Amino acid sequence: MTTYDLMQIAFRQILRTRRRYRGSLIGGILGTAALIVVITMGDVVEKAIGSNLSLLGGATLIKVNVLPQSQDYLTDDTRYFGNQDLEDLRRIPGVRVVAPSVYSYWPEVLDFEATANGRDYPQVRIAGVDAFFFKLTANLPIEEGRLTDDSDCEQRRQVCVIGQDVRDVLFEDLKSVLGKSVFIQGLAFEVVGVLGEADDEDWSETIFIPITTARSRIPGMYCIKRLTVLPWDLHSVEHVHAQITEWFNLKHPLWNRTVVYSPDRLAAIRNVLRIFGLFAYTAIFATLILSSVGTATVMIATVRERTPEIGLKKALGATDWDIVSQFLLESVTVCSFSSAVGIVIGSLIALILSIFLIESGAEFDMYVLAVLVAIVTGAVSGITSGCVPASFAGEIDPVVAMRFE
Repeated sequence: MTTYDLMQIAFRQILRTRRRYRGSLIGGILGTAALIVVITMGDVVEKAIGSNLSLLGGATLIKVNVLPQSQDYLTDDTRYFGNQDLEDLRRIPGVRVVAPSVYSYWPEVLDFEATANGRDYPQVRIAGVDAFFFKLTANLPIEEGRLTDDSDCEQRRQVCVIGQDVRDVLFEDLKSVLGKSVFIQGLAFEVVGVLGEADDEDWSETIFIPITTARSRIPGMYCIKRLTVLPWDLHSVEHVHAQITEWFNLKHPLWNRTVVYSPDRLAAIRNVLRIFGLFAYTAIFATLILSSVGTATVMIATVRERTPEIGLKKALGATDWDIVSQFLLESVTVCSFSSAVGIVIGSLIALILSIFLIESGAEFDMYVLAVLVAIVTGAVSGITSGCVPASFAGEIDPVVAMRFE
């Protein structure tokens, strides 16, 4: 028989017995769809998690500091990050954000006092930050108002976000402090936001102002000696850390500096993601294996029921290979059909997730890989589930088969 004849016979036989394949078809479709979604979206989800500091608690952050040359810190120290340094670091592959910041309490302690509502807050902490700072600090919730943004920095506005302790001291008797003024070094700063309870008590004692305002209008806060770097994902942290260290060695080899991150926390998060991935793939392949076993069981039962048919075909000249090919083709057709439907359903689910939930398009390379894996898995599943029944059918003696009831 020709290949075309075998395909026709196999397809007609599957249509006649389609109810028997219902369970294995459903299992194959669900397994393939899940495989498409996990492979396609796995990398996107991991990157989303890697940049979500509220989930990771800043485990992927790299903190870069220029340390004092001695215990007696000199205000005329010329070592600080300039605009060109920031641009160089932002061009490092794998870097998503580089956020500079300046502080009144590091590396030199500047004694500032905040005044508002007829009250004083001595030795207040001042932090000059940009719009990315609050995004990089996972545990700084906003209780009232807003955070400082890009326009505040660009226009050097005299606005501020105050910590909870600063609010309680300066505005204890007021329900809302938005729009009120806080005076620092003779400058009036409008309160645009109030932080909620922070994990670090130091933040509750701090007044946050735009970094451009701090550098241009508050004495002693011009030099940028601290940067916070956010890589694109979990896998980029070590590479970015090494690249920043190498950049220092080339650009500022004599600087006393630290470039630190949290390898232990990073490893713990990766292990959790690996465990979840292992469970997901185990469940998927278990479903596909059960589908293959179901197909094989149906095929074995079919061989027994069609024993007289097999004997008649052999008596009319069909070879053992013709019989084996027919049943093997039936098994491959069932598994390939379930894979095709599963690919369509999985592609739609991945598209919906990437657009509406993760808000990040899936990578085309990963989708192509997922489709190829699904096709190969379907073919292998069809062949493995059909080998035993097809081999059993091919070995049937035609004389015995003709007398089988």
